[in-house]
Amino acid sequence: MPGGLSPLLRVPNVMKRMRDHASFVSVYGIAMVVVAMIGKLAVSILFSFAYFWSSEVFPSTLRTTLVGFCSLMARVGSMAAPAIVDLVSNR
Repeated sequence: MPGGLSPLLRVPNVMKRMRDHASFVSVYGIAMVVVAMIGKLAVSILFSFAYFWSSEVFPSTLRTTLVGFCSLMARVGSMAAPAIVDLVSNR
């Protein structure tokens, strides 16, 4: 199953757990879960699109090396993002 669809399958389980905890059952809480799942789906789709697009941009002789480098930079960026946000927000 594509990774972008898996968050949608978890919505019923999240809704059941929310109903089990009376303090979380509200329209606001349900809306937050739905928006979060849509956001996760969008990020998964865009990451897949960027991965496939980057493999078509490069010439065949360098494709595997440069796609690996792009993947490495994506991982480094995702690790550095929380630290950058922390540095910027503490100003």
